[in-house]
Amino acid sequence: MAGAHSVRVAVAQMTSINDLAANFATCSRLVKEAASAGAKLLCFPENFSYVGDKDADNIKIAEPLDGPIMQGYCSLARESSMWLSLGGFQEKGSDDAHLCNTHVLLDDAGNIRSTYRKIHLFDVDIPGARSYKESSFTKAGKDIVEIDSPVGRLDPTVCYDLRFPELYQQLRFQHEAQVLLVPSAFSKVTSQVHWEILLRARAIETQCYVIAAAQAGKHNDKTESYGDLLIIDPWGTVVGRLPAKRHVISFPRRTPLGKIRSSSTPQQHHKHILAKRCSSTSSNSVSVKSRAGELDSVIMAGASSVRVAVAQMTSINDLAANFATCSRLVKLYLVYGLFNLFLEFVYPKEAASAGAKLLCLPENFSYVGDKDGDSLKVAETLDGPIMQGYCSLARESSMWLSLGGFQEKGSDDAHLCNTHVLVDDAGNIRSTYRKMHLFDVDIPGGRSYKESSFTEAGKDIVAVDSPVGRLGPTVCYDLRFPELYQQLRFQHEAQVLLVPSAFTKVTGQAHWEILLRARAIETQCYVIAAAQAGKHNDKRESYGDSLIIDPWGTVIGRLPDRLSTGIAVADIDFSLIDSVRAKMPIAKHRKSIDFWKSASL
Repeated sequence: MAGAHSVRVAVAQMTSINDLAANFATCSRLVKEAASAGAKLLCFPENFSYVGDKDADNIKIAEPLDGPIMQGYCSLARESSMWLSLGGFQEKGSDDAHLCNTHVLLDDAGNIRSTYRKIHLFDVDIPGARSYKESSFTKAGKDIVEIDSPVGRLDPTVCYDLRFPELYQQLRFQHEAQVLLVPSAFSKVTSQVHWEILLRARAIETQCYVIAAAQAGKHNDKTESYGDLLIIDPWGTVVGRLPAKRHVISFPRRTPLGKIRSSSTPQQHHKHILAKRCSSTSSNSVSVKSRAGELDSVIMAGASSVRVAVAQMTSINDLAANFATCSRLVKLYLVYGLFNLFLEFVYPKEAASAGAKLLCLPENFSYVGDKDGDSLKVAETLDGPIMQGYCSLARESSMWLSLGGFQEKGSDDAHLCNTHVLVDDAGNIRSTYRKMHLFDVDIPGGRSYKESSFTEAGKDIVAVDSPVGRLGPTVCYDLRFPELYQQLRFQHEAQVLLVPSAFTKVTGQAHWEILLRARAIETQCYVIAAAQAGKHNDKRESYGDSLIIDPWGTVIGRLPDRLSTGIAVADIDFSLIDSVRAKMPIAKHRKSIDFWKSASL
């Protein structure tokens, strides 16, 4: 039962066909079931009223909103005294050759309260392969829509919109969304990897509920949808999912939005980032004898293009001990490289090319203090002995090092910079990125923490060319702000995103892998995420789980134990980057800054 401060909603899953009457009958049954469960809102999937055998069929049945098809659904809403989310409806366009994919919201009196026309259309043209142009028969929308309802402020989107986090950032931070609606008909191929990951990421980033109604199964001989309707809370937890052989699921909107938004507050940390400037496959395992739990394993990847490695470690309040651990991690990979050289002689065709070109170390690789003041005490300039020791390590190993974040001395004695330093194989500092997003939270009578009290925020986005592609460095909490990664990919042409982190155990369990895979999918970049792991002291513990993720969102590098110290290895395949970007050309479908300004008016 829903509590006094919760509201019940329902989400539908169905298999629409090329029969308007049959689909209406299905929807009518679902409405009755949702109404009997006490739902105030029922959400239907994209193409709820009709799925044609070909695109031209949808044009033929398209109607204006005052036509008999939509008016029938208005009657359903009125008779059930329930709001209906109907997306997307084949609305007649401005000419006979086009329709609008329109998400219609009806109130419980059967009135049309808002219409959102799908903004992002899927056009792809791969010479000699796939060609499809949604824009050839669909007119793109231009406006963002929000509407207050009995279940909170609703913000409608449609299907392919899900791949564009900037839309959802606008809905949350400019239009104060509470519930995001994502009716869809995702294909089976894309959904198996992307559907749940992207939906949960949208919930986590915006701290909104997400209701995703889904088409499911075979509509005809040519079209099949993935299904898997979901309701997700603002923490990113799936709280509603359809059991087998059922059609509607309802739940009380239990988790308090205010509690989540006050305990983890991206709104106050949300930056106008557009104004910033740019200054596996299954793997084989080789075990290495652990030294007091310090070095447990190295995970090897199969043969490909350019090799990278990601480290996992537990830094402590001892600079020398941490440097020794990092040195052993570098040597651990060098041993792995020699092993591969041996394979090249024995199995020349099957052997992977030896030698990582880049090793990524986690945030606070050089030091984790017992309290914030300890980090200030050890902070140094980049030409100081600590960083110069790591530069020597890079030079001696002939390998690039990603060192993030380093406690760099700030502009005064009371502040440091959390700096991601990239060192080349000659030991030269090639770039420095200073963490932009700082975590400040103050809950009256509860938790209070201000990273800004001892850390200066960075101001510049950085991208740098390297032997493993164009790198986009970030640090830890940055991961929650997709606009930074959008800038790195689409303005600065990043190919590999670096996310060194020290996530807490609580947030790591809920958000770490979801957000990393979402960043890879949205940007079509490799993501390398080095993680602190385990207990640093009596007060601090990190989640661990270092990952390497490919541009499709697949995890291709991971240690077998998320708390062990060691490295995972995988290959950067530039042809895969090109292939994913060609098959899913989201760069061509993104909207300009001016578009979002006008859409938000």
